[in-house]
Amino acid sequence: MTDKEVERLIKRLMAFLRDKRSNVRPCIGCMTGVSGRGARQEEGTVTKAQIIQKTLGEMKLIPLENMLVRITQQDVVYRRYLLPEHRSYVPDFGVYIKTQGAKGDVGYRAISRQLVLFSVERRKAWRMLQSKAGIVNKDYAAQRSILVDVDAGKISKEELFARGEKLMRDRLQPVGVAKPAEPRPGPVLVS
Repeated sequence: MTDKEVERLIKRLMAFLRDKRSNVRPCIGCMTGVSGRGARQEEGTVTKAQIIQKTLGEMKLIPLENMLVRITQQDVVYRRYLLPEHRSYVPDFGVYIKTQGAKGDVGYRAISRQLVLFSVERRKAWRMLQSKAGIVNKDYAAQRSILVDVDAGKISKEELFARGEKLMRDRLQPVGVAKPAEPRPGPVLVS
């Protein structure tokens, strides 16, 4: 694809996602028009994955995993997800997920605000079910500690937005825990 075709594609994607009147929202991967079947990559050409990554970066789409770190069910109840200045703001069709295609290739899909809120609600239901079973959810404790730090000003909102998933992984990983000892062979019984 030439640079002009790439620019035209990006403009088309951005215009389509900005159009509030459209009831149908396409997946990002479906609009590229680059055939994956039998197409050979020539030197100096742009791949479909490179176009999608560039488009995602320019549209400022947020990965769902990062968005789920920022928002709680309480934010949904009090409608903080509608306030653009709040950490839990969810832009409509501003969040994406990665999916695996039938041939194993990775696809990107922009999802609606309602689907993000549905994910938050299902996560809460799952955590409640675990709680009733007596299981402590480590993700919940890590998320709460991150959000307390953000609300207290210890972590900036920009850092949360940029590194939300990494912050969660760091909080879930115990600090200074030794590797478990390998099992020793038991005594040998001789008869």
